[in-house]
Amino acid sequence: MVHFWRYSTPFHSDLHIRTLIPFLILWFTWTQRNAAKYHGVPFSTDSIILEVQRHLRTLIVRWHAPSPSWFKLNTDGSSLGNPGLAGAAGIIRDSAGHVHLAYQFAFGTGTSVLAELTAVWRGMELALTHGLAPLVVEVDATTVISLLQSCTSGKWEVQHMIMRIVCLQQLLVADVQHVFREANGAADHLAKEAASLQLTRVLHHDDITGILRSILCLDRQGVPHLRRG
Repeated sequence: MVHFWRYSTPFHSDLHIRTLIPFLILWFTWTQRNAAKYHGVPFSTDSIILEVQRHLRTLIVRWHAPSPSWFKLNTDGSSLGNPGLAGAAGIIRDSAGHVHLAYQFAFGTGTSVLAELTAVWRGMELALTHGLAPLVVEVDATTVISLLQSCTSGKWEVQHMIMRIVCLQQLLVADVQHVFREANGAADHLAKEAASLQLTRVLHHDDITGILRSILCLDRQGVPHLRRG
């Protein structure tokens, strides 16, 4: 039954709330049953519901649309080996969750930090070109947030990228924020594909298909995901 539930839609993930809720219900039903059988505690469905809700509140994350008249850029970078084949990617959406553009950028061998920064830079550059501002930028790498806040790095290629981003940030009135990786699924999918296939391209709404379209649909509907511990 659980197997049927998990695979009843084209898009499935072990960490999606839709997958985990049945397991949480089964687990807390089992603990209630044991408490009733061995400790004389009255079996309570209300207690099961409360336990499931309490557990979910600590784990739920979701993609949030930007404020009206703002745009949101979600970015991610991937390095297969660190250093290894690297790719950067991102996607820009409006307050209704509609895609204005997505992009992938492959640059051969690089580190994960350089890939993450390249994703931010490339996305901001495209946002400026297409007039998509003001802009909220979401990054799931805390290292990148720290580098952009300090504006310093010991490696020249990283420092050069930081300065390019800072300049674009001022032009776009861009606010760079951290986001949990589970709420950054679209950018993550694009970045991994860019690195593994070494893709460089810009995508528009009609170019988006398959898994990426499913992820974007879930984001737009506000469907939550569960955060890894």
